[in-house]
Amino acid sequence: MAAPAVGAQSAIDSRTRARVPPTFTAPMAWERSCRHMRVVVSMATTHIGYHEVPKKLSVERVLNVIELTAGTMRWMLGREPRIGVCGLNPHAGEHGLFGQREEEKFVEPAVKLARKKKLDVTGPLVPDASDPNGSRLDGPKPD
Repeated sequence: MAAPAVGAQSAIDSRTRARVPPTFTAPMAWERSCRHMRVVVSMATTHIGYHEVPKKLSVERVLNVIELTAGTMRWMLGREPRIGVCGLNPHAGEHGLFGQREEEKFVEPAVKLARKKKLDVTGPLVPDASDPNGSRLDGPKPD
């Protein structure tokens, strides 16, 4: 996630009473910026070259971004969000055909852990074919 907006303060999730950190938009500005959007993007890494991304990832980091995004969107939307996690490589790696199996090493385990925590998360999604309207999140979910 990007740095919080200047003056942004963390909020309290009304359902869990957990502190939700500020996101890329200040709480006062979210109405204009994302309330009516179907898709909001959170990044696991920022401002690094593609070749550096796998070295910066871990299951814990991906899971942390999923949880932070879920908490922030729950606070913003007032309901549980549906989250789609994209893979790193074309076709989400095609089981090693592209990349170095980053989806299998980082994304799949993080998604499984998030599901165990009762989050509505799907992934890894194919990044080069993901639907910006979010309709791919409506598809079947693997166990």
